Amino acid sequence: MTSLLYKYVSVPSNTLSNASSTSAAASAAASPIQLLAPETLQHPGLLQTAADFEWIRASLAAGKQPWMQAWQQILDCEYASPAYEPRPAPTIYRGSDGLYEDVVAVYVLALCYQISQNTTYGDAAAGYERVVVDARGVGAATCLDSSEYIARYNLFYHVPYTYDHWPIALPTIGDGSRGDIRRNWELLYNHYGVLNGQNVTWTKRFRDMEVNTTGGVKAGSG
Repeated sequence: MTSLLYKYVSVPSNTLSNASSTSAAASAAASPIQLLAPETLQHPGLLQTAADFEWIRASLAAGKQPWMQAWQQILDCEYASPAYEPRPAPTIYRGSDGLYEDVVAVYVLALCYQISQNTTYGDAAAGYERVVVDARGVGAATCLDSSEYIARYNLFYHVPYTYDHWPIALPTIGDGSRGDIRRNWELLYNHYGVLNGQNVTWTKRFRDMEVNTTGGVKAGSG
Protein backbone atom coordinates (compact mmCIF):
# COMPACT_ATOMS: atom_id res chain seq x y z
CA MET A 1 0.00 0.00 0.00
CA THR A 2 2.75 2.45 0.93
CA SER A 3 4.40 2.10 -2.47
CA LEU A 4 1.58 4.19 -3.89
CA LEU A 5 2.64 7.17 -1.86
CA TYR A 6 6.23 7.64 -2.93
CA LYS A 7 7.97 8.55 -6.16
CA TYR A 8 11.19 6.79 -7.17
CA VAL A 9 14.16 9.08 -7.79
CA SER A 10 17.26 7.89 -9.63
CA VAL A 11 20.52 9.42 -8.36
CA PRO A 12 23.75 9.01 -10.41
CA SER A 13 26.44 7.09 -8.58
CA ASN A 14 28.91 9.99 -8.72
CA THR A 15 26.47 12.54 -7.33
CA LEU A 16 27.51 12.17 -3.69
CA SER A 17 31.23 12.42 -4.40
CA ASN A 18 30.73 15.44 -6.67
CA ALA A 19 28.45 17.08 -4.11
CA SER A 20 31.03 16.48 -1.39
CA SER A 21 33.91 18.09 -3.33
CA THR A 22 31.71 20.97 -4.45
CA SER A 23 30.55 21.58 -0.87
CA ALA A 24 34.14 21.58 0.40
CA ALA A 25 35.24 24.09 -2.25
CA ALA A 26 32.28 26.32 -1.53
CA SER A 27 32.98 26.24 2.20
CA ALA A 28 36.63 27.18 1.67
CA ALA A 29 35.69 30.08 -0.62
CA ALA A 30 33.03 31.49 1.66
CA SER A 31 34.48 34.17 3.92
CA PRO A 32 33.01 35.38 6.15
CA ILE A 33 30.47 32.65 6.92
CA GLN A 34 27.08 33.35 5.37
CA LEU A 35 23.95 32.05 7.04
CA LEU A 36 21.19 30.88 4.76
CA ALA A 37 17.57 31.66 5.56
CA PRO A 38 15.69 28.52 6.68
CA GLU A 39 13.17 27.06 4.29
CA THR A 40 9.52 27.65 5.13
CA LEU A 41 7.82 24.51 6.38
CA GLN A 42 4.52 23.92 4.59
CA HIS A 43 2.87 21.01 6.36
CA PRO A 44 -0.34 19.90 4.62
CA GLY A 45 -1.86 18.58 7.86
CA LEU A 46 -2.73 15.37 6.04
CA LEU A 47 -0.97 12.16 5.10
CA GLN A 48 -1.45 12.87 1.40
CA THR A 49 -2.04 16.06 -0.56
CA ALA A 50 -4.22 16.70 -3.61
CA ALA A 51 -1.06 16.73 -5.74
CA ASP A 52 -0.15 13.28 -4.40
CA PHE A 53 -3.48 11.87 -5.50
CA GLU A 54 -3.25 13.48 -8.91
CA TRP A 55 0.16 11.87 -9.38
CA ILE A 56 -1.14 8.49 -8.18
CA ARG A 57 -4.13 8.60 -10.54
CA ALA A 58 -1.86 9.51 -13.46
CA SER A 59 0.48 6.62 -12.64
CA LEU A 60 -2.42 4.18 -12.54
CA ALA A 61 -3.91 5.52 -15.75
CA ALA A 62 -0.56 4.90 -17.43
CA GLY A 63 -0.49 1.34 -16.06
CA LYS A 64 2.79 1.89 -14.21
CA GLN A 65 4.26 -0.65 -11.82
CA PRO A 66 4.56 -1.16 -8.94
CA TRP A 67 1.66 1.21 -8.39
CA MET A 68 -0.84 -0.94 -10.28
CA GLN A 69 0.03 -3.88 -8.05
CA ALA A 70 -0.16 -1.76 -4.90
CA TRP A 71 -3.57 -0.41 -5.93
CA GLN A 72 -4.86 -3.92 -6.43
CA GLN A 73 -3.59 -4.85 -2.98
CA ILE A 74 -5.60 -1.99 -1.51
CA LEU A 75 -8.74 -3.08 -3.35
CA ASP A 76 -8.26 -6.65 -2.11
CA CYS A 77 -7.98 -5.48 1.50
CA GLU A 78 -10.98 -6.34 3.68
CA TYR A 79 -11.20 -2.72 4.86
CA ALA A 80 -11.67 -1.44 1.31
CA SER A 81 -15.15 -2.92 1.04
CA PRO A 82 -18.10 -0.50 1.26
CA ALA A 83 -19.91 -3.45 2.86
CA TYR A 84 -17.53 -3.46 5.85
CA GLU A 85 -19.50 -3.48 9.09
CA PRO A 86 -18.12 -1.24 11.89
CA ARG A 87 -18.40 -2.54 15.44
CA PRO A 88 -19.20 0.44 17.67
CA ALA A 89 -19.24 0.00 21.44
CA PRO A 90 -20.69 2.24 24.17
CA THR A 91 -17.43 2.08 26.17
CA ILE A 92 -13.89 2.25 24.81
CA TYR A 93 -10.60 1.52 26.52
CA ARG A 94 -7.04 0.84 25.51
CA GLY A 95 -7.11 -2.31 23.40
CA SER A 96 -10.85 -2.08 22.62
CA ASP A 97 -11.86 -4.81 20.19
CA GLY A 98 -12.64 -3.44 16.76
CA LEU A 99 -11.63 0.17 17.43
CA TYR A 100 -8.46 0.15 15.35
CA GLU A 101 -10.08 -1.86 12.58
CA ASP A 102 -12.94 0.62 12.28
CA VAL A 103 -10.54 3.57 12.08
CA VAL A 104 -8.46 1.77 9.44
CA ALA A 105 -11.61 1.05 7.42
CA VAL A 106 -12.57 4.74 7.39
CA TYR A 107 -9.09 5.71 6.21
CA VAL A 108 -8.80 3.00 3.55
CA LEU A 109 -12.23 3.77 2.12
CA ALA A 110 -11.39 7.48 2.00
CA LEU A 111 -8.14 6.58 0.23
CA CYS A 112 -10.04 4.48 -2.30
CA TYR A 113 -12.41 7.35 -2.96
CA GLN A 114 -9.63 9.87 -3.52
CA ILE A 115 -7.81 7.56 -5.92
CA SER A 116 -10.78 6.13 -7.86
CA GLN A 117 -13.18 9.10 -7.48
CA ASN A 118 -15.89 6.48 -6.92
CA THR A 119 -18.43 8.09 -4.58
CA THR A 120 -19.46 4.67 -3.23
CA TYR A 121 -16.21 4.58 -1.27
CA GLY A 122 -16.57 8.19 -0.13
CA ASP A 123 -20.15 7.73 1.07
CA ALA A 124 -19.18 4.59 2.99
CA ALA A 125 -16.19 6.30 4.62
CA ALA A 126 -18.30 9.28 5.74
CA GLY A 127 -21.05 7.01 7.07
CA TYR A 128 -18.64 4.80 9.00
CA GLU A 129 -16.88 7.82 10.49
CA ARG A 130 -20.15 9.12 11.91
CA VAL A 131 -20.99 5.70 13.37
CA VAL A 132 -17.55 5.21 14.90
CA VAL A 133 -17.37 8.68 16.45
CA ASP A 134 -20.95 8.98 17.67
CA ALA A 135 -21.47 5.46 18.97
CA ARG A 136 -18.09 5.22 20.69
CA GLY A 137 -18.84 8.23 22.83
CA VAL A 138 -15.72 10.27 22.14
CA GLY A 139 -17.52 13.58 21.89
CA ALA A 140 -16.12 16.87 23.12
CA ALA A 141 -17.66 16.64 26.60
CA THR A 142 -16.24 13.17 27.15
CA CYS A 143 -12.79 14.27 26.00
CA LEU A 144 -12.79 17.29 28.32
CA ASP A 145 -14.01 15.18 31.25
CA SER A 146 -11.21 12.71 30.59
CA SER A 147 -8.68 15.53 30.41
CA GLU A 148 -9.77 16.93 33.76
CA TYR A 149 -9.72 13.49 35.39
CA ILE A 150 -6.29 12.56 34.03
CA ALA A 151 -4.80 15.95 34.90
CA ARG A 152 -6.04 15.73 38.49
CA TYR A 153 -4.71 12.17 38.79
CA ASN A 154 -1.29 13.17 37.45
CA LEU A 155 -1.12 16.08 39.90
CA PHE A 156 -1.39 13.42 42.65
CA TYR A 157 -4.85 14.33 43.86
CA HIS A 158 -7.48 11.76 44.74
CA VAL A 159 -9.73 10.68 41.85
CA PRO A 160 -12.73 8.33 41.93
CA TYR A 161 -11.98 4.89 40.58
CA THR A 162 -14.14 1.83 39.99
CA TYR A 163 -12.85 -1.48 38.67
CA ASP A 164 -15.32 -2.63 36.02
CA HIS A 165 -14.94 -4.84 32.94
CA TRP A 166 -11.24 -4.19 32.33
CA PRO A 167 -9.65 -7.16 30.57
CA ILE A 168 -6.84 -7.35 33.14
CA ALA A 169 -6.98 -7.30 36.94
CA LEU A 170 -6.84 -3.70 38.19
CA PRO A 171 -8.86 -3.66 41.42
CA THR A 172 -7.15 -0.43 42.57
CA ILE A 173 -5.82 2.54 40.61
CA GLY A 174 -2.09 2.28 39.98
CA ASP A 175 0.74 4.79 40.22
CA GLY A 176 2.72 3.62 37.19
CA SER A 177 3.82 6.63 35.08
CA ARG A 178 1.81 8.93 37.33
CA GLY A 179 2.94 12.51 36.92
CA ASP A 180 4.71 11.86 33.62
CA ILE A 181 4.71 14.88 31.31
CA ARG A 182 3.14 14.27 27.93
CA ARG A 183 2.74 16.61 25.01
CA ASN A 184 -1.01 17.15 24.75
CA TRP A 185 -1.80 19.56 27.59
CA GLU A 186 -1.14 22.80 25.73
CA LEU A 187 -3.50 21.62 23.00
CA LEU A 188 -6.24 20.59 25.44
CA TYR A 189 -5.97 23.76 27.49
CA ASN A 190 -6.10 26.08 24.49
CA HIS A 191 -8.89 24.23 22.71
CA TYR A 192 -11.29 23.84 25.63
CA GLY A 193 -10.20 26.68 27.90
CA VAL A 194 -9.11 29.49 25.58
CA LEU A 195 -11.07 28.77 22.40
CA ASN A 196 -14.27 27.33 23.89
CA GLY A 197 -14.17 29.16 27.23
CA GLN A 198 -14.95 25.99 29.21
CA ASN A 199 -13.93 25.08 32.74
CA VAL A 200 -10.48 23.51 32.50
CA THR A 201 -9.34 23.88 36.11
CA TRP A 202 -7.24 20.72 36.35
CA THR A 203 -6.13 20.72 32.73
CA LYS A 204 -4.76 24.24 33.18
CA ARG A 205 -3.02 23.35 36.43
CA PHE A 206 -1.22 20.43 34.84
CA ARG A 207 -0.40 22.50 31.76
CA ASP A 208 1.03 25.26 33.98
CA MET A 209 3.07 22.73 35.95
CA GLU A 210 4.47 21.35 32.71
CA VAL A 211 5.45 24.82 31.46
CA ASN A 212 7.02 25.79 34.79
CA THR A 213 8.91 22.52 35.04
CA THR A 214 10.22 22.22 31.50
CA GLY A 215 10.01 25.74 30.14
CA GLY A 216 7.48 24.47 27.62
CA VAL A 217 10.07 22.75 25.46
CA LYS A 218 9.89 19.15 26.62
CA ALA A 219 8.06 17.03 24.03
CA GLY A 220 7.17 14.27 26.48
CA SER A 221 6.03 10.78 25.63
CA GLY A 222 2.96 9.03 24.31
